[in-house]
Amino acid sequence: MPIFADLGYIFFLYADDAKLFKHIKTPEDRSSLQDMFNNVQLWIDKWQLSLNFNKCVAVYYGRHIDNTHSYLLHRHGSDMVIQKQHSFKDLGVTFQADLSFNKKPSCR
Repeated sequence: MPIFADLGYIFFLYADDAKLFKHIKTPEDRSSLQDMFNNVQLWIDKWQLSLNFNKCVAVYYGRHIDNTHSYLLHRHGSDMVIQKQHSFKDLGVTFQADLSFNKKPSCR
C-alpha cells in the first residue's frame, strides 16, 4: 500500500519490507528525501523495531542521473551511509538503475 504520496514520496510496505521512492530534481528534493529517512528512523526507534542496515540500498533510476549524493541512516549513535547499487533483486525481479532489462530471469 503506498503512503506519503501527497508529500512527493511513494512508500510501499509489504510484510517486513519497505520501499521508498522519490523523484529527485533539485537539491531541496535530496534534502527532503534525507528528512524522510530521518523520520523513518525515528519511527523505528519509537516502536523499538530493528532495521537490517545491510539490506538497505539506494538505487538511482534513469539514464542521466547524478548519483554522487549519499543518504544516511542514524544507527548506534553514528551516521551510516546507505550503500549504492546499480541493481537489486526483489521478489525474483531484477531492477536496474539504467532501466534496462539485460539480466535474464531464472525459471524454476
